[in-house]
Amino acid sequence: MAPKKTVLVVDDSVTIREGLRYALSQKGYEVIVAVDTVQGITLAREKQPALIVLDLQMPGGGGAVVLERLQSNSTTRDIPIIIYTSAPTAGLQLPASVRLLAKTDHHRELVEFVAKSLG
Repeated sequence: MAPKKTVLVVDDSVTIREGLRYALSQKGYEVIVAVDTVQGITLAREKQPALIVLDLQMPGGGGAVVLERLQSNSTTRDIPIIIYTSAPTAGLQLPASVRLLAKTDHHRELVEFVAKSLG
């Protein structure tokens, strides 16, 4: 049996974190969560997840800070990232490897996108 692929969810909302943990674990992924930017950066470096789901609006500089730090670090720059946010994104410049999805209550689109991204 192949090992489970790990997904890191970085979001300050317990409702979003736990909803995604449940939805993704039901599809066979190992899910780890971070509650803020510092924990998100630390867990990404330590755990080297297969994919990161990242909110933009969080205390401590938000997802933009996490994205910048991960993209500038050689051990994390190749980890695929999905920005999952309800924040306005007009004018937001993202690297080609980063995808943007709007938050929804049911998370179905995100779970499908994770499955496509990780095969």
